[in-house]
Amino acid sequence: MFLYLVVPLSEDQHHRALLLSFRLNEDSVIKHCIMSAKPTDIPDVASSIPFRYFQRLMEALSNLLENSPYLEFILRWCQEFCKAHGHSIQENSRTLHPSLRPVEQGNY
Repeated sequence: MFLYLVVPLSEDQHHRALLLSFRLNEDSVIKHCIMSAKPTDIPDVASSIPFRYFQRLMEALSNLLENSPYLEFILRWCQEFCKAHGHSIQENSRTLHPSLRPVEQGNY
């Protein structure tokens, strides 16, 4: 893993680490940052992620839903991010539908 992500993760700055992982656009790093967050931190981290990363986050979460045994944890991420950005999701529903489809279908 990239060294400059270790410090934010070790200092419980999961929102910062996740933002850095989005800039790197490395799927494995994004997933690692998602899975490293404590369940109690998910609402704060999800609300601090800018909406412009919505599509990328939903792609990573959809993939994790299909391949991870931690279904409830991943669904919590989906729920909290959608709660935090619900208005923007509604406004952009046509363009975001492909990103939401795997979560919506529930093929996990």
